[in-house]
Amino acid sequence: MHYLPDDAFWVTSGLPFRVLGRPEFLADMDLAGQQHAQELAEYPQRQYDALEQHYLSLRGMAALDLCLLHDLLFELMPQQLLAGAWFAALSPHPLYEPLLREAQVRVLNDERYQRGQARLLALALAAYEESDDVGDAGSAASCMQRIREALAPLPKPMVLLRLMPTPEQLQQLQEDRQRVGQIYRRHGAQAARDAIPGTVIGFFNLSHAAWRRLGYPSMERYLQGVRATP
Repeated sequence: MHYLPDDAFWVTSGLPFRVLGRPEFLADMDLAGQQHAQELAEYPQRQYDALEQHYLSLRGMAALDLCLLHDLLFELMPQQLLAGAWFAALSPHPLYEPLLREAQVRVLNDERYQRGQARLLALALAAYEESDDVGDAGSAASCMQRIREALAPLPKPMVLLRLMPTPEQLQQLQEDRQRVGQIYRRHGAQAARDAIPGTVIGFFNLSHAAWRRLGYPSMERYLQGVRATP
């Protein structure tokens, strides 16, 4: 893993994994973008329920890089593989292609995966095929192209994610765990819980939502701004 799992899961939250990338999903999203083009252009000042999938997709596109794509394709759940392929299909980059092809081989040779993962990976990889023919107007490739074109001019939201602990931070985590363990043995569970905020443990235990509410502090700023109970 490159990013904290909770942060990676947050990027994919809200996506309709069961239908993501299916022809009917693409057609519906494409139609919504066409029917609400004026409303879509008002993003981010105003947002509309009918365009929720566009906004969720923009969030993933803004977050996506090689490290996150690797985490989504290989380190988490099958649903996150779907999300990684979807985000990569929306924002193709030459550096993504090898990871997508590696994931495709894995999916095709592992019975634990289903057709949804293979379909979305193929959809993402289609962006790298050297062809000007995207099929008829109702094809998945045509819908995908129009969705990409609808999203391309929109400003991407700010998306910040926390990296996994460095070796130095892992050492600090171990020291904090030992200290909190001593507090637990001497003073009980509540005292141990009270000692966690303001520590390295506290920083990495924050949910992504809690980290956002604090203003996305770095670990150093978090340690300076929130004091642990003595």
